[in-house]
Amino acid sequence: MPHEVHNIPELRHDRLYNAREVTALLGVHISTLYSWMRDGNFPKPQKIGPRTVRWKGSDIIGHLTRVAAQSAGISVDELPF
Repeated sequence: MPHEVHNIPELRHDRLYNAREVTALLGVHISTLYSWMRDGNFPKPQKIGPRTVRWKGSDIIGHLTRVAAQSAGISVDELPF
């Protein structure tokens, strides 16, 4: 059975991403994304309409940078942002 190919968007700091794009970027299920947010382990999205939210690319990049730094043993306080 062939594997499903997902269209993964390019991660840019100046772009807004919907939940489907964020889950594709991170390789997780939507329920995992919302669980991470509930537990304070992922940035919350911005509300841009009555029923529409988007994540800032800069928030996603910042989060991934902090996670990578922590797993490399670098203090988050040492990061330049």
